[in-house]
Amino acid sequence: MTCESHSVPLPSEKWTTLNSQHITHHLNQLAALSNQTQAQAPHSSVQLSTALPPISDIPIHIYDIVDSTNTVLWQHIRRSTDPSQANPSQAWQEGQVAIARQQSAGRGQWGRQWQSSLGGLYLSMALRPNCPTTVAAQITLSVVVGVAIALRLCHIPVWIKWPNDLVVPSTILAGPQPNHLPTLYKLGGILTETRIQGQTVSHAVVGLGLNGANPVPPQGINLQTLWSKIASNPTDSDRHLPLTPCLMSLNGIAAIAIWGIRSGWQRWQQQGIDPIIRDYNTFLSHRDQSIQVKYQGQSVQSQSVQGKILGVSASGHLRLRPTSLSSPIQVNSSDVTGTSSLPQSSSQEILLTPGSVHLGYQLNP
Repeated sequence: MTCESHSVPLPSEKWTTLNSQHITHHLNQLAALSNQTQAQAPHSSVQLSTALPPISDIPIHIYDIVDSTNTVLWQHIRRSTDPSQANPSQAWQEGQVAIARQQSAGRGQWGRQWQSSLGGLYLSMALRPNCPTTVAAQITLSVVVGVAIALRLCHIPVWIKWPNDLVVPSTILAGPQPNHLPTLYKLGGILTETRIQGQTVSHAVVGLGLNGANPVPPQGINLQTLWSKIASNPTDSDRHLPLTPCLMSLNGIAAIAIWGIRSGWQRWQQQGIDPIIRDYNTFLSHRDQSIQVKYQGQSVQSQSVQGKILGVSASGHLRLRPTSLSSPIQVNSSDVTGTSSLPQSSSQEILLTPGSVHLGYQLNP
C-alpha cells in the first residue's frame, strides 16, 4: 500500500490549549469510563482485565514551549537532589508531570529528533524506580503497555511496534485491501531516560509524544484523523461506540497519557513483569512476522538469518525463532544474547537487543 500523507489544517484552540484543571476533569471521566468497559486485545477476543486505578493530586506543570519536557524534569530533579541547590519548597514528587504545547529540541529513540509542532502532546513523567539496572528495560515495557491499554479503553485500537512505538494498522483506516500489504502508521512513541547510582536505577523520566491534531509525516497519523476515519468506516465491533470526550482535545489526551503511564508503572510495581509481557506480546504489531536479519561477523562477510518473531522477553529483547540459516555466523554478543554463534536448530531462539534490528512499517500478508 502506498503511504498517504495525512495532512491536516492548523489545529483549533481545543488542540493547542492546556489547563491542569481540565486535565484532572478528564482523569475523572476516565475513572468512570474504566468502570464501564475494558480494553480488547487486537489479536484475539481476550478481554484485558486491567482496571486503571484512580489518580489524584498529580503535580502538573504546563509550558508554552521548551526544548524538551524530559530535560525540564531532569533539571527539576537535579535542583531537588543537589545539596548545593536543594530547596524543600521545590522538592520533586514521583509522578510529577511536565507538558509543553511545543518543543524546540524534542528527542526520540536512538537520538532521533521528534517533531513537536502545535496540536501534538509532548509530556514527561518523573519516576523513582529504585530497581536493579538489569531490569531497567521493564520501565519502558510497562508504560508503553499502560498507554496502549488506556488508548484502547477510549476505542483507539493501537498496536505496539517494538520496542516503544504506538502504531495503527492501515486495515483500521480502510479495511483489508486486496493485493496490498498492511501498513503501520505511527501515532506516538515513548523515550525513557534513567539515572544510575551503582547498580540501581535511582531516577527515571518517561517522555511521550502523541499526535493529536498536529501535522504528521507520511508514515504518521494523528488522533483527529484516525477517529474521523474510524467513524466514517466503522466495523461491526465499533459501529456503536460513543466518541470518548477525552479524544476531543489536547487536555483529554494528556489525561489519557498520564493515566496510561501511571497505571502501567503501578501495575509493574504491584504485579511484576509477567502480565505486562503477556499484554505487550498481544499488542505486538510484528508478532508471527517473518524477518531477515543481516550480521557482519568479525572474520566473515555479511550473512543473514531468517526467522519468525515470537514476541518480546522480560529483558526487552526481540525473540526470533530461526527458520533458515546460511551457515553458523559469529556475531557481537551485544546484538544477540545467549550464544556466540547463531543456532542452526529452528527450535532455538535468538534474542535481539533494541537497536540491533529496526522493524519496518510494512507487514507481511
